[in-house]
Amino acid sequence: MHLPLPNLGAFLSSMNPYKKFYALGFVGSLVEITTNLFGPWSAKLIIDSILSAGSHKDQLIPFLVRISLFLLTLGLIRAFAIYVQIMYVEKASQLIAKDLRNRLYKHILKLPFSFFNTTMTGDLISRATSDVNSIREALGFGILNAFYCITYYLGIMIVLFYLNWKFTLVASATLPILMYVGIRFRGKINPLYEKLQEEIAKFTTIVQENISGIRVVKAFFKEKMEIGRFTRQNQVLFDTNMAIVKLQAFYYPFMDFLEAMTVGLVLFYGGRSVIYDRATIGLLVAFSGYLSMLIWPVRLVGFTLSLFQRGDASAGRILKLLSENYLPDLGKVELKPEEVKGEVRFEHVYFNYPDSEESVLEDINLVAKPGELIAIVGTTGSGKSTLIQLIPRFFDVTAGSIKIDGIDIRDIPLSTLRRIVAVVFQETFLFSASIRENIAFGKPDASFEEIVECARLAQADEFIRELPNGYDTVVGERGLGLSGGQKQRIAIARALLMNPKVLILDDSTSSVDQETEIKIHKALENLMRGRTTFVIAQRLSTVKRANQIIVIDKGRIVERGTHEELLVKDGYYKRIYDIQWGQTELLLRELREEESRV
Repeated sequence: MHLPLPNLGAFLSSMNPYKKFYALGFVGSLVEITTNLFGPWSAKLIIDSILSAGSHKDQLIPFLVRISLFLLTLGLIRAFAIYVQIMYVEKASQLIAKDLRNRLYKHILKLPFSFFNTTMTGDLISRATSDVNSIREALGFGILNAFYCITYYLGIMIVLFYLNWKFTLVASATLPILMYVGIRFRGKINPLYEKLQEEIAKFTTIVQENISGIRVVKAFFKEKMEIGRFTRQNQVLFDTNMAIVKLQAFYYPFMDFLEAMTVGLVLFYGGRSVIYDRATIGLLVAFSGYLSMLIWPVRLVGFTLSLFQRGDASAGRILKLLSENYLPDLGKVELKPEEVKGEVRFEHVYFNYPDSEESVLEDINLVAKPGELIAIVGTTGSGKSTLIQLIPRFFDVTAGSIKIDGIDIRDIPLSTLRRIVAVVFQETFLFSASIRENIAFGKPDASFEEIVECARLAQADEFIRELPNGYDTVVGERGLGLSGGQKQRIAIARALLMNPKVLILDDSTSSVDQETEIKIHKALENLMRGRTTFVIAQRLSTVKRANQIIVIDKGRIVERGTHEELLVKDGYYKRIYDIQWGQTELLLRELREEESRV
């Protein structure tokens, strides 16, 4: 099957697994069409029989009974045929949509972080819902309607030529106009459907952003501004829909006008033929009936074209998303996580984001020995987070290499690498699930005892047990109902349950108070033994204990050493220390002196 719709045509292969459902739908369509064709013919037989019976009309009663029973039987068959069409074609289209959503979701989850940095969440939601549904409708009832229109039209035309070829030629006089209008309709409505899908995506994004960021909206008293932004986009969506409606409002009534004109021509020509005994009244009635039936598939063409055009526009958006490349997972070096020592080595690493020539990291050389604590220090935008996100391959290096135990991380399967390396992000995310499920996210088969132990080590067990349902307490979206420090400790427990050889803490104690931070660090001291740990830290206590402090500025390592060594150098680190931490230490010293005097 070929459609002059390149984007939608790329998805025709998705129909192959469900050919039997389409076959049943097409058979049902043929049966419906066949039963419909008997209606006007039966009227012809009855009318002509009555007119020719003369004074023997009573003898027609048995004939009328047989015709009525025959039509009643056809009605039952037609009803069942329509049921088969709807049931099986809709089932096939729903299965196609399910497969496409699964394919799309798997693809999205494999895409690199850089993709999500530049793509709106609402746009992805729109593609996975509205666009998939448009493709479903096109490959469902769009395909069925196309088959129905062509078959029904050909069937009626054959009957019309059989009844009276002259009448049929007269009726075909309006066919060129119908074809011209149909082509014009398609040409104008296609770009409108493409625009509609884009505006739906923008609309979805605005709704998603405002619901997700409702705290920020309210905190800055920006409800009025956001309502205005929503109203403007809603108006654009309305205007685009109305542009489509205006086209349809012209197209369908125009089809009605052509139908009336065609029937008028046939009645005029046919009426003259009846008057001059060149045709029977029954023939004229039957021909008019078939002609009225012929208009239905012609009119349905416009609706079917709309389905195809909308589906083609959506298919283009889906294909664009599916064409996005994800990180290749070609690693063939099998490692047993328990045998990994945890040495991490950066060798002349460069990195820049796709479609950008500006380097984020330049010539990074770094060796972290097993069990070492590496603190990453630098100003905002210096490349600290990017550096540690290269280790679990959230991004791939542009040049150079990163090795774990001497093996390039690109040669390690992602499933293995992500078990070796665990990350606790600065921005904590908890799923709408129980606390037990959130902690066990990376290891669903973990025992309850393991979960509790990790929570205890992360200083989370005590507050979890105080919650209404303990570990079975369901937290809201993004961890609603928990404080920032509580969410952070659950995230730490989630990472600890993986028992990684390399632990990455992206300023993971920034949301906890000093008392809780001290507890967490005491627990982590034991856990860091035998485990290589990278920490992006703003707190002095973490930096002081590091085996190495790496100072990054504008994507380059400008200093490295221990806390004491870097203070002696009186360089970049010393300036950061004096600005960010010197005043804090002075304040703490003054407080301690004041307490001693009291």
